[in-house]
Amino acid sequence: MSNKYTQKKLGFMPILKRGHMEIKDRLKELRTTLGITQVKFAERIAISTSYISEVESGIKEINERVLRLIIAEFNANEKWIRTGEGSMFNEDVSAFVSEAIGIFKSLDQQFQESTLQMLEVMSALNMKIRKEDSPNFAN
Repeated sequence: MSNKYTQKKLGFMPILKRGHMEIKDRLKELRTTLGITQVKFAERIAISTSYISEVESGIKEINERVLRLIIAEFNANEKWIRTGEGSMFNEDVSAFVSEAIGIFKSLDQQFQESTLQMLEVMSALNMKIRKEDSPNFAN
């Protein structure tokens, strides 16, 4: 019979455990699938890192407002977050975005961090250009 140490070391979880994941577990899985730290995850939805940490560790329950922010910001499937049913992301995620996530996940952490920094710069530049092109553009 395997113990928790062996299961963690070998990289698998018992099927029963996987079937009974809680919202906190799915939120952590979402974040790790996106390849971002708790800090970046919290920044993207404008909440504290400690709140994300406390939710993921089960100290706090996630509130509805934050759950809505996560769903909107990360295009997460609400049904999957709440119940584990369906896919992690809403179906309108294009193949292009799915491919980009796959490539990002394959990078070493140093390259992931550099890629995120470049994307943040590109996003800011894109917003600036859009505002200049359309003075009535709303964020």
